[in-house]
Amino acid sequence: MFRFHSRRSTDTNNDEPIVEGHPAFRLGTILGGWLTAREQRLANWLNQAQHRISFQLRNALLGLIGLFFLLYFIALLT
Repeated sequence: MFRFHSRRSTDTNNDEPIVEGHPAFRLGTILGGWLTAREQRLANWLNQAQHRISFQLRNALLGLIGLFFLLYFIALLT
């Protein structure tokens, strides 16, 4: 039998704390807060405008926004 070994160790140290001061962590926190604020603004606007916008148009808008984000993240991953 042949044994294939990686030169890298597969042991990981999961005891390391999350470094909240890291620039990537801060950027992710800022972007997450920004996206959440925009989503809440859109949701509030749609809720306030329900009497002017039919539910079908509202659902179409939400579907288009969801489709945009889906395609955007697929493009990021490829």
